[in-house]
Amino acid sequence: MKNKKSLLLFTASLSVFAIATSMMVIGGKRAISRSVIGDGKEYTLTLNSSNAPADLTSSFQKKVSGAVTTTDGNEMNFDYIFAKAADGGLVTLGNGGRIQNSIGSSGYNNRITGINSITVTYSGSGLTLRTSTRNDGLELGNSYAVTSASPINLGDAPYYFALDAGDSNVTISEVEIKYACAENSGVYLSHLAGVYTGHGNDGYTWKLTLNGSAAVIETLDRAGSQLTFNATAEILANGQAKCSFQYNTYNIFIYYNVSADGATFTLDRIEDEVGGAAASQVAHINFSKVYTVDDFESYSATGKGYDNKNSKDLYALQGMRANYVAAYNGNPTNETWNLMGADDYMTYSAEGGHNNSKVAILKAATGNNYRYMQIKGLKQIPQIAGKGSKVSFWAAGSISSLATGTQGNQDVKVDVLVFNTPNYMTNNHQNMTVTTVTPAKVCSTITIPAGTNWKQYIADISDVDGDIYGVGFRIYKTASATAYLPIDDIQIFNENPWAKPDVAPTGVQLNKDVAYLYPGESLTLEATVLPEDATNKAVSWTSSNTSIATVSNGVVTAVAAGTATITVTTEQGGLTDTLALTVDEKPTFLSGLFVGDVNVQITSPASMSTHFPLAIASGDQGHIEVCFNGQNVGVERFVRSGNNFTLVTSRSVKFNVSALGNAEVIVNVGTLTGTINNGTFEDITLTGESISSEAAPTLAATVSNDGDIDLALQNTVYTNNCDGSDAQLQAVFGRRKRENDTKEWEKDTSNADRLVSNTANRVDGTASMRIRGWNNGQVQLTLKDDMPEAYRGAFNNISFWVYNDSAKVHTIKLFIYKAADFGSNQNIADYVIQPGQWTFVTCGYKVSIYNLAIFLNQVNTNVMSFDNFCLYNHS
Repeated sequence: MKNKKSLLLFTASLSVFAIATSMMVIGGKRAISRSVIGDGKEYTLTLNSSNAPADLTSSFQKKVSGAVTTTDGNEMNFDYIFAKAADGGLVTLGNGGRIQNSIGSSGYNNRITGINSITVTYSGSGLTLRTSTRNDGLELGNSYAVTSASPINLGDAPYYFALDAGDSNVTISEVEIKYACAENSGVYLSHLAGVYTGHGNDGYTWKLTLNGSAAVIETLDRAGSQLTFNATAEILANGQAKCSFQYNTYNIFIYYNVSADGATFTLDRIEDEVGGAAASQVAHINFSKVYTVDDFESYSATGKGYDNKNSKDLYALQGMRANYVAAYNGNPTNETWNLMGADDYMTYSAEGGHNNSKVAILKAATGNNYRYMQIKGLKQIPQIAGKGSKVSFWAAGSISSLATGTQGNQDVKVDVLVFNTPNYMTNNHQNMTVTTVTPAKVCSTITIPAGTNWKQYIADISDVDGDIYGVGFRIYKTASATAYLPIDDIQIFNENPWAKPDVAPTGVQLNKDVAYLYPGESLTLEATVLPEDATNKAVSWTSSNTSIATVSNGVVTAVAAGTATITVTTEQGGLTDTLALTVDEKPTFLSGLFVGDVNVQITSPASMSTHFPLAIASGDQGHIEVCFNGQNVGVERFVRSGNNFTLVTSRSVKFNVSALGNAEVIVNVGTLTGTINNGTFEDITLTGESISSEAAPTLAATVSNDGDIDLALQNTVYTNNCDGSDAQLQAVFGRRKRENDTKEWEKDTSNADRLVSNTANRVDGTASMRIRGWNNGQVQLTLKDDMPEAYRGAFNNISFWVYNDSAKVHTIKLFIYKAADFGSNQNIADYVIQPGQWTFVTCGYKVSIYNLAIFLNQVNTNVMSFDNFCLYNHS
């Protein structure tokens, strides 16, 4: 009981910790206004020719940075991008140039925390001011047109700003910034919304989701039950947060150091009111921010962005192209890229994405490599203020057609790129037909397999230094056709915000419990790990006696006669299931078709007796099949010892019985035992058989079981074992063809290989017959000539073996012709023929026939082989 109590305290302490942490970053006992932090005064900082960066030259440069300190001791760092020195002024910005204050300029002490107004004196046109109220400097949102020498009052008191030049040069002589500053704290709860994850010393990954004053924290990978929690917090001096919660009667306090950019919460200490007894059981977790680089949810057909074809029109394109620049080249060894202009190279879909509705679609076409980069990086806007160790994205198998959205059949390779400098792209700012890129960090090359569902892919970026200005993808095809790759939810993090708890296996099941093989034969087992959503579904296979049978990846191969147990074991948990395998000596098979009658005595609902045909078809290659009333019941095991045999059937069959009001019955034939004398099966007994009916549940029936079932070998003049030469086969059988149902059948005499001998596959004798199919139409296998008159009414059954020599399931149709020269046809049965195996077909008919046909509809060339044709009479 004592141990149980300790466990409960530990769990509860975790939840309390979670609650406290969530409140630390969203709530607070004080509502803080940025404009009155510190001493409440307003300060002024002026940028002009006296404090312009010394290393600005007379030519435009990619980026120059400089710091300015005011007489009040406050400091700002500034970046000048695509800029040059101005005569008598601050700076001249080129087309697309920018001035921006840098993230984390001055740390906590005397940090500028609220810009109240900005006044810009300049010549030229098209200057725009954009601001960010976030203390990490991300998401420059609000936009203002700038009139020279006119103050722009900023009611939201932002932290950061950017002055963007338009499509012509702008010369700035002075920028005046009025601001407030905080002497102690530069962290504000209201700007820390988002997701944070961390790995606790309890072994679990935790996720914190913040939205205003609401927060949820949960374990991501906790086996068994998940923990979900929420509490109070306050911001202290020097960027420290104190989290307070109560568990039972104890107050517990967690102190965190919060980074200046709000990207990390580092644990300082945990205190309580009981000398550390409760605090010692609280998990220690350092949280890092999850940066959503792009989730594509804000994309629309009307969004404006960068024109990839002509930089003079900076905000012309819409949709995906408003936020990404895309380029291609034909040589992966160089870094010269042409910008793309086709409508389909980059788009988005409003449905089908991971965990939401919208998804990016990126193109990879013939002969080129394709690269996609965020325009924010081109515009010198950092995407990640903190530091993550992994970049993650979700992708699905490639799409072959944008019009249909159907998945293609080729893999796609993706180079994951990260840009940790804003200078990765250069251009002449006039006509962006060619773009060059300084080498970006290729974090990883990932293959997205064809046909796969949405899956998370992760690349390591732990060796990328500094802030990240952009994430990109370079796409490679693996086949000739154009491919479109769906991508969604691009994020950077330390701990995976998509991690799910491990679901432990509860069991494993094989698709068979018992099996029988002959030496040299194989069986493929399927193992299902339960539950369906188990995280680890890996299994291993063993055989109790490898001299009898071996197993590898579920494929069981019989070696010699005897018994063995095949065991499958889960990698996690060691759960098992077994198969009892018997390997029999391969018997000597009779060859031919053996047919007899089975008498069934039905005692309820009325006393009646009826007969059903029973047949065994076998060949000297070991193929054997049992048919009851014309339907295959399968053979699970055939054992022969001297003249005695045992045959176990493997499945039930259904058919209608007219004596029962045409009710459908289900027959399980069971086991046949008997003797083999004079080349035929005799004295057969059925055991374990049953007959039931869903339509007549009161049915009571017994199969005659008195040992008088003899199967006679059917020998007729119309038996052909297909062992002849090509010429001999073509003298007996014929081939007809037509393009479709609207065309007339015609004899095919133009193809010498229409019917040929096949020695690779056979049931009996030395060969079988292969018929050539036709991809462009329909084919019939027939008797070459009508039957002689003496035999047209002599038979009432057809049988043959057919081999499907393809990887696809095919359906064949069996026709009889009741008049001369293929007249008055009747479709008497359809059969589904599984690939890669022999199937026995038998079918009865009740009329005199002139010919028969086996109909193949648009099957591949040379996919069907036939053996042991037989016409026989069964009364």
